[in-house]
Amino acid sequence: MNAYRLSRHLTGFALIGLLGGCDVDQRSTYVAPKCYVHQPLDYAPILVNISVTANYTLDDPQSFHNNMPGELFDALDDVNPNKYELADGVTPNLYLTLTLTNDGQNHYGAYLNVSGNGEGYLFNYSWPQNYVTGRKLVTDVAAMTDRFVTEGWNRNCN
Repeated sequence: MNAYRLSRHLTGFALIGLLGGCDVDQRSTYVAPKCYVHQPLDYAPILVNISVTANYTLDDPQSFHNNMPGELFDALDDVNPNKYELADGVTPNLYLTLTLTNDGQNHYGAYLNVSGNGEGYLFNYSWPQNYVTGRKLVTDVAAMTDRFVTEGWNRNCN
Protein backbone atom coordinates (compact mmCIF):
# COMPACT_ATOMS: atom_id res chain seq x y z
CA MET A 1 0.00 0.00 0.00
CA ASN A 2 1.51 3.29 -0.96
CA ALA A 3 1.79 6.23 1.42
CA TYR A 4 -1.09 8.16 -0.21
CA ARG A 5 -3.57 5.30 0.19
CA LEU A 6 -2.34 4.64 3.72
CA SER A 7 -2.87 8.28 4.70
CA ARG A 8 -6.42 8.20 3.24
CA HIS A 9 -7.27 5.10 5.29
CA LEU A 10 -5.75 6.58 8.43
CA THR A 11 -7.63 9.86 7.88
CA GLY A 12 -10.87 7.90 7.41
CA PHE A 13 -10.28 5.91 10.62
CA ALA A 14 -9.43 9.08 12.51
CA LEU A 15 -12.61 10.75 11.29
CA ILE A 16 -14.71 7.72 12.27
CA GLY A 17 -13.03 7.76 15.67
CA LEU A 18 -13.79 11.42 16.17
CA LEU A 19 -17.42 11.14 15.08
CA GLY A 20 -17.92 7.90 16.95
CA GLY A 21 -16.98 9.66 20.15
CA CYS A 22 -19.58 12.39 19.68
CA ASP A 23 -22.69 12.04 21.74
CA VAL A 24 -25.34 13.82 19.69
CA ASP A 25 -28.85 13.38 21.03
CA GLN A 26 -31.07 13.64 17.97
CA ARG A 27 -34.29 12.91 19.81
CA SER A 28 -36.60 15.87 20.01
CA THR A 29 -38.36 16.56 23.25
CA TYR A 30 -42.13 16.97 22.94
CA VAL A 31 -43.46 19.97 24.76
CA ALA A 32 -47.18 19.74 25.41
CA PRO A 33 -49.19 22.87 24.62
CA LYS A 34 -49.89 24.95 27.68
CA CYS A 35 -53.30 24.59 29.31
CA TYR A 36 -55.43 27.63 28.55
CA VAL A 37 -58.48 28.40 30.68
CA HIS A 38 -60.78 31.24 29.64
CA GLN A 39 -63.20 32.81 32.05
CA PRO A 40 -66.85 33.29 31.01
CA LEU A 41 -67.81 36.37 29.03
CA ASP A 42 -70.03 38.03 31.61
CA TYR A 43 -70.90 41.18 29.71
CA ALA A 44 -73.96 41.79 27.57
CA PRO A 45 -74.81 42.25 24.90
CA ILE A 46 -72.14 40.22 23.15
CA LEU A 47 -71.97 41.50 19.60
CA VAL A 48 -71.73 38.61 17.14
CA ASN A 49 -70.89 38.20 13.48
CA ILE A 50 -72.27 34.91 12.14
CA SER A 51 -71.09 33.13 9.00
CA VAL A 52 -72.58 29.83 7.92
CA THR A 53 -71.24 27.61 5.15
CA ALA A 54 -71.77 24.03 4.06
CA ASN A 55 -69.31 21.40 2.88
CA TYR A 56 -71.85 19.90 0.46
CA THR A 57 -73.86 21.08 -2.53
CA LEU A 58 -76.87 23.07 -1.39
CA ASP A 59 -80.28 22.79 -3.07
CA ASP A 60 -80.87 26.53 -2.66
CA PRO A 61 -77.59 28.29 -1.81
CA GLN A 62 -79.05 31.79 -1.85
CA SER A 63 -81.80 30.93 0.61
CA PHE A 64 -79.29 29.07 2.80
CA HIS A 65 -76.88 32.01 2.98
CA ASN A 66 -79.72 34.49 3.53
CA ASN A 67 -81.47 32.51 6.27
CA MET A 68 -78.97 30.37 8.21
CA PRO A 69 -77.10 33.15 10.06
CA GLY A 70 -80.46 34.50 11.27
CA GLU A 71 -81.59 31.04 12.34
CA LEU A 72 -78.43 30.58 14.41
CA PHE A 73 -78.86 34.02 15.95
CA ASP A 74 -82.51 33.28 16.79
CA ALA A 75 -81.47 30.00 18.42
CA LEU A 76 -78.83 31.84 20.50
CA ASP A 77 -81.45 34.36 21.57
CA ASP A 78 -83.84 31.53 22.50
CA VAL A 79 -81.17 29.93 24.70
CA ASN A 80 -80.12 33.16 26.40
CA PRO A 81 -82.45 36.10 25.64
CA ASN A 82 -80.76 39.49 25.19
CA LYS A 83 -77.25 38.09 25.77
CA TYR A 84 -76.33 38.34 22.07
CA GLU A 85 -76.82 41.05 19.50
CA LEU A 86 -75.91 41.07 15.82
CA ALA A 87 -72.99 43.38 15.17
CA ASP A 88 -74.44 45.78 12.61
CA GLY A 89 -72.00 48.49 11.62
CA VAL A 90 -69.81 47.93 14.68
CA THR A 91 -66.91 45.63 15.51
CA PRO A 92 -68.19 42.30 16.82
CA ASN A 93 -66.99 40.75 20.05
CA LEU A 94 -67.28 37.24 18.60
CA TYR A 95 -67.00 35.82 15.10
CA LEU A 96 -68.98 32.57 14.82
CA THR A 97 -68.13 30.52 11.74
CA LEU A 98 -70.37 27.49 11.38
CA THR A 99 -69.81 24.83 8.73
CA LEU A 100 -72.62 22.34 8.23
CA THR A 101 -71.62 18.87 7.05
CA ASN A 102 -73.55 16.08 5.34
CA ASP A 103 -72.62 12.41 4.96
CA GLY A 104 -74.44 12.14 1.63
CA GLN A 105 -77.36 10.27 3.22
CA ASN A 106 -79.11 13.28 4.75
CA HIS A 107 -77.36 13.03 8.11
CA TYR A 108 -76.06 16.40 9.20
CA GLY A 109 -73.28 17.54 11.48
CA ALA A 110 -71.43 20.78 12.11
CA TYR A 111 -68.13 22.40 12.98
CA LEU A 112 -68.03 25.75 14.79
CA ASN A 113 -65.01 28.02 15.06
CA VAL A 114 -65.20 31.01 17.41
CA SER A 115 -62.74 33.89 17.43
CA GLY A 116 -62.67 37.50 18.56
CA ASN A 117 -62.87 39.21 21.93
CA GLY A 118 -59.58 40.89 21.03
CA GLU A 119 -57.80 37.53 21.38
CA GLY A 120 -58.04 35.82 17.98
CA TYR A 121 -58.91 32.12 18.08
CA LEU A 122 -61.03 31.23 21.12
CA PHE A 123 -62.52 27.75 20.70
CA ASN A 124 -64.07 25.29 18.30
CA TYR A 125 -66.45 22.40 18.59
CA SER A 126 -67.89 19.76 16.29
CA TRP A 127 -71.13 17.79 16.17
CA PRO A 128 -71.21 14.35 14.54
CA GLN A 129 -73.39 13.66 11.51
CA ASN A 130 -76.19 12.25 13.66
CA TYR A 131 -78.83 14.89 12.89
CA VAL A 132 -81.73 14.46 10.48
CA THR A 133 -83.19 17.95 10.99
CA GLY A 134 -81.36 21.21 10.64
CA ARG A 135 -83.41 22.84 13.38
CA LYS A 136 -82.26 20.39 16.07
CA LEU A 137 -78.64 20.78 14.93
CA VAL A 138 -78.81 24.60 15.04
CA THR A 139 -80.49 24.47 18.48
CA ASP A 140 -77.68 22.23 19.80
CA VAL A 141 -75.01 24.48 18.27
CA ALA A 142 -76.58 27.52 19.97
CA ALA A 143 -76.84 25.74 23.33
CA MET A 144 -73.19 24.59 23.28
CA THR A 145 -71.97 28.00 22.11
CA ASP A 146 -73.85 29.72 24.92
CA ARG A 147 -72.51 27.21 27.43
CA PHE A 148 -68.90 27.95 26.43
CA VAL A 149 -69.51 31.71 26.41
CA THR A 150 -71.33 31.85 29.76
CA GLU A 151 -69.36 29.16 31.63
CA GLY A 152 -65.91 29.60 30.11
CA TRP A 153 -63.79 27.11 28.18
CA ASN A 154 -60.33 25.61 28.05
CA ARG A 155 -57.87 24.25 25.54
CA ASN A 156 -55.15 21.65 25.94
CA CYS A 157 -56.22 20.78 29.47
CA ASN A 158 -56.66 17.14 30.44
